[in-house]
Amino acid sequence: MYTSNSNLNELYENADAQVNRLYQCFCSNRLSLNSKKTKYLLLRARHGREDLSRNSIQIGNIELDRIGNNCSEQSTKNLGHAH
Repeated sequence: MYTSNSNLNELYENADAQVNRLYQCFCSNRLSLNSKKTKYLLLRARHGREDLSRNSIQIGNIELDRIGNNCSEQSTKNLGHAH
């Protein structure tokens, strides 16, 4: 899944909504989405200095882990993506 927005708060709102629509689609089709293994990566310009710790993406009430610099996880395996 990819999304973009110049406003960080709107970006997180859009991403959160898309993840939850995907989760609902999985549930409707009796599939599972493992929130413990689902991660997200935020790409931004080097000069971006926004505080990223204030925002999160959740599936239901479970907060997803962000990967990258200054995160608990620096890398992960990419097993595919959804459009």
